[in-house]
Amino acid sequence: FATHFYNFYHIAPVEKLTEYIEELALWGYNGLVVWFDMHHFTGINDPEAQKMLDRLALLLREGKKVGMDAALTLLANEGYSTSPEELRAESPLQLKIRGEYGVEICPAKPGGPELVVRQISEEIDAFASRGVELDYLSIWPYDQGGCGCKDCVPWGNNGFLKMTKHIAAMVKEKKPH
Repeated sequence: FATHFYNFYHIAPVEKLTEYIEELALWGYNGLVVWFDMHHFTGINDPEAQKMLDRLALLLREGKKVGMDAALTLLANEGYSTSPEELRAESPLQLKIRGEYGVEICPAKPGGPELVVRQISEEIDAFASRGVELDYLSIWPYDQGGCGCKDCVPWGNNGFLKMTKHIAAMVKEKKPH
């Protein structure tokens, strides 16, 4: 579910979404994926971020009730609105064409990978504290994600892959099985 920009999944009454999740399970869907879009929150403890985490966790629990796996998708270098300016990514060419938020993190800058990994770890913990054990994590390279600095381009097979190694190591440490 693309749960951002005030679309259906973001703002629909939970009852409607619960019905839809049940229908999806009956149609044979075996997994539910949500995205905690970070760019407009100040951090994991932002009250609005907490509300969104509550909503997403509720949806994932509903999916689990009907036999679906729970998954989280995220950008490999996503940042909050308060991401440190000195760690921000340079605009890749594709974002100059499509637009960007300007808060993404450059994984080539000292402290960049650690910040991204910490933020993702906090997300995983936030879902666990809400009773959702994630079955999958989907790391996405594009949309507003990416970095156009000389150490990250081409993003899709350079900076992105470097960042996914950091994220995967953290996930394996948290969930060795």
